[in-house]
Amino acid sequence: MAISPRYTELKAIAHIPLALYVMLINSTDKVIATTQLDKLRDYRTLIEPISA
Repeated sequence: MAISPRYTELKAIAHIPLALYVMLINSTDKVIATTQLDKLRDYRTLIEPISA
């Protein structure tokens, strides 16, 4: 049984909140450092094609 391309696409979208959580968990109650902001911006460029 093959995995549907739609399932793979939805799985990628569903993992976005998890990735953001992992990236930000150590920044709670702190000002986000410039390097962390750069990583978040880089991640955004990776996920923009998925969410379009």
